[in-house]
Amino acid sequence: MIGFTNYVIVWWDQLMTNHMRNYVRQVDTWDKMKSLMKRRFMSNHFYRELYQRLQSLSHDTKSVDEYFKEMELAMIRSNLKDDR
Repeated sequence: MIGFTNYVIVWWDQLMTNHMRNYVRQVDTWDKMKSLMKRRFMSNHFYRELYQRLQSLSHDTKSVDEYFKEMELAMIRSNLKDDR
């Protein structure tokens, strides 16, 4: 099982306390939680930086498999779809 640690658990507890205190609906879905966490922990430039990293990938000394995995990971993180 995965759990929050360190600063994240403190942030989450405070968020839930504020929700209860202000009668805000609790976070009850995975998508809502992901959205809140993305807004809090991902910089405004995150996707742009990932896209730029994807654009600048090069094969260099990597195997084809390593290069493909790195490219695929960058595409997943930047929410890009593969144009077949």
